Amino acid sequence: MKTKKEPDTSFISFSNLYSKLDAKKILIFLFIAVITIFHYSTPAPNPLLHGIYRRLYYLPIILAAISFGLRGGIAASLLVTILYIPHIFEKWGRIPLQMFEAVFEIFLYNIVGYITGLLVNKQRKSQNEKEKLLNRLKNIYRKRECSWRDCICYYS
Repeated sequence: MKTKKEPDTSFISFSNLYSKLDAKKILIFLFIAVITIFHYSTPAPNPLLHGIYRRLYYLPIILAAISFGLRGGIAASLLVTILYIPHIFEKWGRIPLQMFEAVFEIFLYNIVGYITGLLVNKQRKSQNEKEKLLNRLKNIYRKRECSWRDCICYYS
């Protein structure tokens, strides 16, 4: 009775791969949560810190887009939007200029998440196409090499 030999996958651990992806997701979520906590706990009369925290939101959005493509960029930007909107109405609802600036920032979060994710997806697609082309060229080269050897062996 023949037993089917299983390929050696000891160097690849799928559970390890999934845990790394989950760790990235958790890290991005925690990054957003910490910025949000700092943002909500900072008094309104301190606009410098609020400005810094608003700009810090771009980092996890870009990190999510780089790690998970378009879906990651959009998911992170929407999470930031959901968490940041109540803060706008709570802290800046009475100051129209500040509120407009904060709403515009939310628009930019989503644009940055979308564009960064889209660019990452396009780059990955291009890389995959290059790898497929390289593999095709390698196969063609191998076939030619073999045919030349066959030809040389036949005539010698």
